Amino acid sequence: MKRLKATKTSLHKLVGRFTTLPSMRKTYFTKAPYSRSYWLEWGTHDGFAKAFFSVCMGYPLLSIEIRDVDGIQISRKVHTLSVQELQDYGMVEEFTPVPKRRPVCEKAQ
Repeated sequence: MKRLKATKTSLHKLVGRFTTLPSMRKTYFTKAPYSRSYWLEWGTHDGFAKAFFSVCMGYPLLSIEIRDVDGIQISRKVHTLSVQELQDYGMVEEFTPVPKRRPVCEKAQ
């Protein structure tokens, strides 16, 4: 099986392919707890922007949203990515799921 993995560096490179970004030091990276969802946030010259990277119904999606200083949405673009593109950026990992063991019940005597 395959699953997403992202680091600040890999997400910065991927988002940089679709929009202009400041240096990596001026961006903020967040991972959602208990999930394979990631955010990259940065300031623009007239507001701020946020990129959201996750899987929806089995398809990897990258959403880039730009807002002005008042928080009003200026633009939002959603990009569908292929697994091959993500492998080129090192954002896919192979894993083997470990089956959960059922507790053993002792027979009543």
